[in-house]
Amino acid sequence: MGKAMMGTGEASGEGRAMAAAEAAIANPLLDETSMKGAKGLLISITGGRDLTLFEVDEAATRIREEVDQEANIILGATFDEDLEGVIRVSVVATGIDKSAADIAAAPIAIRTAPPKPVSRPAAPVTESRPAPVQQGGYEPRAADPVAEAIQLAEANAAAMARPAPAPHAEDFRPQSKIFQ
Repeated sequence: MGKAMMGTGEASGEGRAMAAAEAAIANPLLDETSMKGAKGLLISITGGRDLTLFEVDEAATRIREEVDQEANIILGATFDEDLEGVIRVSVVATGIDKSAADIAAAPIAIRTAPPKPVSRPAAPVTESRPAPVQQGGYEPRAADPVAEAIQLAEANAAAMARPAPAPHAEDFRPQSKIFQ
């Protein structure tokens, strides 16, 4: 079966979904256990009425990156009126392979042997010039059509959400067939 682990994270403000997911990943209740290679995953995402589908997807996608590609993932999202402005992410990972967990948790050994001199024939020295550096260095992320569609749908839903008009008391007349 393997090991299991649980983590929970909570965040608010800008980027709260990603921050809560990262906190859940980095907060295992069992020490020295990693989610790497998990075969089963239960994700619970809770937030106030301001929780969006985009945030649920963002948190779930970040956690999904940590586990086996063939993992059985169960995702649930719910509202809690007390969490307005806050997202809470809880994760339970099961079927963690002992060897994968040991590899992820094991420290990396570094050799400190002194370098051995190597004799090489002398080669003529040529002048080398560094390649020109492009200023700015910023490459925009590729557009995610699913994320854009979700954001557009949420914006349209918010714009179209209007309260229904209240019925007027004078307009309401009960109809009874008993007293006819």
